Formats: sequence, structure tokens, C-alpha cells
Amino acid sequence: MCRKHLLLVLMIAFNLAVYGQENEKNVSVSVPAGALDINVFGSPATPNKDLIHPNPSEGIFHLSTVAQGDDISVFDGTGRMVFNTTSEESNMKIDITHLERGVYLVIVRDENKKLKINQKVMIK
Repeated sequence: MCRKHLLLVLMIAFNLAVYGQENEKNVSVSVPAGALDINVFGSPATPNKDLIHPNPSEGIFHLSTVAQGDDISVFDGTGRMVFNTTSEESNMKIDITHLERGVYLVIVRDENKKLKINQKVMIK
């Protein structure tokens, strides 16, 4: 099921559930297995939580399973890119100590722009 159709089905299901409760009707919706296991960019969610370590950190963390030439981007809560680099080795050290404390989104894409890592990192 494509993302547009899935979103439409979920919106309809929500509306039916709300109106169904008001009219005291039972409404059930069936969603295919794994259909909700996607991130905001429509790619499969990263199953391994140990790709960014330590997390939370003081602003310096390591990315494992990156390859030379991978694009590494860090976004703040407003969606603004606050850091970007190209990996030079397989275990990259990222230093974002210049940023304020908070939660950031780390996205790593390979040379073909395929999503490899999409995880949050917390700076404490």
C-alpha cells in the first residue's frame, strides 16, 4: 500500500472512530503488517538502536555502520539542518558540542541517497 493511500485510510479510520464513538458504533480498521513501521521519510525504520553511541551524550557521539562517502546530516526540532558532513571512515566521530542541549535527528544516507540511519540523538 503506498504512503498516500495509507495516510488516507488512517484519516478515514480516525474520522470513523470519532463519529462512531459519538453514535455509539464500533469501528475497526485493518492495516497491513509493517505498514506503520516507516519513518517520516517513508523508509523502513532503523531496527538497531546502537548505531549512535553514546546517546544521550554531551555533544560528541559515534556512528557505527557508516561507510566512506555516506552523507551525515543533523537536524534540529524545527527541521533546520544544523550539521552536515561526508563520512571518511566506518566509525565516524561527530562533534556537535556547539549546539544547544536538546533532541536532534541524525540522518545518514549512502552515496545512492538510500537511507541508512534515521535516529534521534539527545545532547544533555
